[in-house]
Amino acid sequence: MKTHRLALDRLHNATHYQLQRDFYDLVTDFGAENLGIETSFAEYLPHFEEEKTAFAVITKSQFTRQIAQTNTQRNSLVYGLSYAVKSALHHYEIEKQRAGKELFLILDHYGYIPQHSYASKTAAIGSLLRNMSEPETASYVKILSLDGWLKALAVKNREFQDLMNQRDTETANRTDLRMARVRIQVDKAFRNILNHLDALILVNGAEKYEDFVRQLNTRIDHYRHIISTEKGRRQAQKIRQKKKQEPKEESSMEATESLESKNYG
Repeated sequence: MKTHRLALDRLHNATHYQLQRDFYDLVTDFGAENLGIETSFAEYLPHFEEEKTAFAVITKSQFTRQIAQTNTQRNSLVYGLSYAVKSALHHYEIEKQRAGKELFLILDHYGYIPQHSYASKTAAIGSLLRNMSEPETASYVKILSLDGWLKALAVKNREFQDLMNQRDTETANRTDLRMARVRIQVDKAFRNILNHLDALILVNGAEKYEDFVRQLNTRIDHYRHIISTEKGRRQAQKIRQKKKQEPKEESSMEATESLESKNYG
């Protein structure tokens, strides 16, 4: 029996803190002394408290509630835009069907935007809006009368980014405990405890630690699944992007061959 490992640096701040919170509670329930890790756990505690303080600064910011509300509002706009485009796929007018198909390909390229992280979502929406304003797609937007949706989404995305910038400034002014720096020390202390546990199991046998390690590994596996899901989402997005580009490349090659045939055939 061994403790499981995971790529801690791939967790978002909130998820990282929740993992450490789960770990702290589990050790407290079982007792660090009972597990024989009181020394390594004592070294871990100050770093955990620093992360808790740094995370509290973020979550208790006056802007946090506004950010969450604005994020929900822009999610609603993304839903509305998506439904408007999808409904056009079945429109009785051929012109609107074609517009729906073209715009759906663009939306599909970004995957399920509401599930993106804050920063990723802001970037995705910005890119989507730029694509929708390109000359070749603007006509489709006009056909489906989506200008209002896009303008509203642009305003809400900009509002969200402004709130994030204000919160970052506020956070920087309120504490010098930066999450990135704190996390490095927490991760080091956390891994040290896991190594300590593995060494104790090797020396003393697994029976004493079996229940604790089983519960710990269950929690770690949960966060590993979160990392894997996020990685899968990014890979799926890359595949969609590649598939979207392939028809264009083939079409371009066919057009070139046709032109060469006309000029030199």
